[in-house]
Parts: sequence; C-alpha cells; structure tokens
Amino acid sequence: MRKVVIVDDELLVRIGLKSTINWKEHGFNLVGEAKNSQEALEICRKLEPDIILTDIEMPGVNGLELIAALKEEIPPFIPIILTHHEDFHFAKQAISLGVIDYILKTNLTPARLLEVLEKARSQQTSKAVRQVKRDDEVKSSISPSIQKAFTDFCQREIDCEGKLSPYKLVVSTVQLQKIINQKQIPQDRIFEMFIQLSEQNVSQSPAPVFYEKKGSRILYIFLFDSMAELESMYSSVENLMRKILSTAVKFMGDFITSGVSKQRSEEMGFRELLREALEAEDRAFFSSPPIHLYSPRHDSVYIDDKIRFDPEDLLIKLETGRKEALIKDLDLMFEKAKWIGQYSLVKKMFTQLIDLFADYTTTINNSENLSNRIRNAYKAIDELGDFPSIAWYLTDLCSTIMDTQNSHRELEISHIIQQSQKYIDSHFRDNISLSNIAAQVEISKNYLSFLFKEELGINFTHYLTQVRIEKAKDLLSKTNKKIYEIADEVGFDSPYYFSKVFRERTGITCKDFRRNNFETIEDNPTL
Repeated sequence: MRKVVIVDDELLVRIGLKSTINWKEHGFNLVGEAKNSQEALEICRKLEPDIILTDIEMPGVNGLELIAALKEEIPPFIPIILTHHEDFHFAKQAISLGVIDYILKTNLTPARLLEVLEKARSQQTSKAVRQVKRDDEVKSSISPSIQKAFTDFCQREIDCEGKLSPYKLVVSTVQLQKIINQKQIPQDRIFEMFIQLSEQNVSQSPAPVFYEKKGSRILYIFLFDSMAELESMYSSVENLMRKILSTAVKFMGDFITSGVSKQRSEEMGFRELLREALEAEDRAFFSSPPIHLYSPRHDSVYIDDKIRFDPEDLLIKLETGRKEALIKDLDLMFEKAKWIGQYSLVKKMFTQLIDLFADYTTTINNSENLSNRIRNAYKAIDELGDFPSIAWYLTDLCSTIMDTQNSHRELEISHIIQQSQKYIDSHFRDNISLSNIAAQVEISKNYLSFLFKEELGINFTHYLTQVRIEKAKDLLSKTNKKIYEIADEVGFDSPYYFSKVFRERTGITCKDFRRNNFETIEDNPTL
C-alpha cells in the first residue's frame, strides 16, 4: 500500500482531497497532511511517503522548493502538483524535479485524482527492461557497423549501410523545431526538458533504446530481438511514442511531431530506416495525434502539380462575393494536401494563398485590422501545431475577407468568436469546456484557443471566468440569494472556490461587494 502525504495551505482543499476517494480501498494509505512546507518537511522525514501531493504556491517555501529539499533528505518519492492554473509558470522547474503530473483544483474529481495516483504507482513499480543510456554499456551491445552509421547520421554524412545482428531495428524521430521557434528558452534546455520527460516513459520500453539529438530533432533507435513479432514491435513503439508526446505536450505545447520507420533486420540498412522515419515525421503534421507510422507514398505524377491552384479563378470568386464556391475550392485543396502529406509543399501552398489574400485586401476600404490579421497569418502557419488548425485558420480568414468586403465595414472579431461568445453567454452555468465550444462552432480546439488569444487578448478559461464573475456581481447586487446559490447558478461547483476567485478578480469579498452595491428589493427579506 502506497503511503501518501498531502501538503496545502487551504484547509478546504485538504478536506476535499481526503474525502474525494476511499484511499485504502484503492491501495493508498493517507498517512499525513501539512498546511505548510515546514510541517511537511517534519512529517515526510518521519514517514518517508511514496507519493506527495503538494500545492505549488504557498506562503514562505513553495511546493517546488519543498520537493527539492525532500529529494535531498528522504528516499525516492513521486511528487504531484496541485494548482489553480493550468498553464502554471513553474513547469520547467517541475520537470527537472521529476513531477509526473498535476491536478487542477478546479477539476478535483475522484476520476482525475485516481488517474494521477495510479500513474504515480505505475511509475514506482514499473521495472525498466533496460534504461535509456548513452554510455559504453549499451553501445557495446551494438555492432560496430551500426555505431558507425549512427555516428555518420549525427555528422550529416550517412553513406553506409549499417547492419545489426541479431537485432531488428525500428527508428523514430521527434521534431521540436516549432517548440524551439515558439519558446523563449535556449535550444539545449528544450532538449533537456524533452529528454527528462521521455525518460519516464522510455524506462518502460520492452526493448533497449538509445537516443541522440541533432539539429532540431531527437532520434530514438529501438533494438528488438530477432524473434520479436512484427505487430508487437510496431504496437509497442507507437504506444511508447504516443505516451512520450502526450507527456511532453502537457508541459511544452502542441507543436511536436514524430515519425516511426518500418523494422529492418541485419540484411537491411540503417540509412533506409532513417529515411522512412523522416518521411513519416513529415506526414505526422497531418495526423492526430501527430505521430505517423511509415507507409510508402502514393505512386503518382509529381505531387506538386496536384495542389496547384488557379489564382485568377480565386480572385474572380473573391470579387464577385461567391463565398460558398470559394470555400468549397479551399476545402478541396486542403483534402488534396492532406492526401499528399508532404509538409514542405503544403506550406508553400499556404504561403501562396496568403500572398493572394494580402494583395486582394489592398482593394478593400477600411481594412486595416484585416491587413494586420493577414500579416499574422504568415506567422500562424508556423505557430499552429497541426494541419486542421491551419486549414481552419485560412478558411476563416477567407470568410472574413469576403464578409468585410460585402459589409464594407471593419471586422474586428471573427464570426467564430462571436458565435463562441454567444454560446458561453447561454451556457456559462454548465460545465463547458473549450472542446464543447469548438464542437458547436465546428472548428478544432487548437484553432479556437488560438483565436481567443489573438482576438480577445485572453484565453478561454479567463474569459469564461470573467463572464461568470460578471453574472455573479449582478446577482449579488440585485438578489438576496445565498452565496452558495449564486456560486451554483453561475457555474462554480464549490462556493469556497467561487469566493476565492471572486476576491482575486474584484479585489473584495462577495459580502463586501453586496454591501457596497446592493439594490433594495421590497419583496425580499432584509439581509
């Protein structure tokens, strides 16, 4: 039974955690709790827990400083973070301290708590068949020819056919270029963060693995026994890479792609494996999740010809306001691009489309905001992490251009954001999410998130909370309803959390706000 300690300066959070599940029934023993880091140090020194759930922001010593201190004093444990903020700014430090996951206090459900606890238990009990290593012990199990081929790859001089016996090889590449472009973090630090995240999953690999970094990529080489079944090999590599990407995305963003080669035995070449993995990686941009298993490209006439478009025809449709026909043409182009699956050519097509839109908008009056958005579109191609989001972006951009032209007015907020705002205004009481709204307006979640930040300057969660607080202020000033009734009516599960958020957003308590703003209602009893 795993020993667990809870550390949080909020009494209600500690009570909530203790009462959310039957700990012992699920194999966990809740041995202690602490309201600050000093108490936690004393308890953990004495009890040596297996798992520690700690608030990340506490007075004095914060949660990450507590974890760092305990790592020097007690046997290995699994740290889990509690936070109010999904995009908490301690992520880099948390990774370096071995934090495996975090729990949003606003999403503290039995299912989520058990999910994270089971993940921690699995992390502790999993026995690595072989750990990721880069030392001579692992490399001694690899034949000299494959070592030479691998070294040549790192020097961009692969010209040999490496052979390995008695192993079968599978190669996977991970492309981090978009993360490198986006984050204000040194490239070496990004690699370090990703490798730290991947090691937690790679330690569970059923086959020996070693890796190397070069340029903006990380290369993984899996060494399977020659008797391993083909389906089992692909399944294990694909599942492992999915876990690696899923873990990394939580901390680094949705801009990572991965390709997986076929398997090769001793008579086949390492260079061919690498080529397959890189080709699969290129096509992963079009996949969801962004990982692709290699398969031969379509045998066809040179594919560049298949995604060409007629600029004169598109301009005629723009000028004549044939919005439906133009968007239908774009959808057909995007379908062809997805079928082809070659990122470099698709990016070329996207850029040409934006060039055409940019030229055309110079003919539209009062289009300054539209021109700014088109300038941002070039950057959006690199910033949006997947093909569907970019396709939606360009389709919506085209629609906005035509709406602007038809109405002869400045369009500051896209139709999609207007629809989203209307949906939130009607459903803020419900447990709605970005995914719910994306489904309603029929676009991808990533693209909707991008639009919120681009056009409103805040993310979805901030906007939803803002709407709920404004509704709460109205109820506090115009009704005699109890605080817990108002919390429930505006969509908060917990009146305590509602009160905390209200004070953070307004600077005063619910009670003080009501006292200062209450409008007397004759038919209601006096407070």
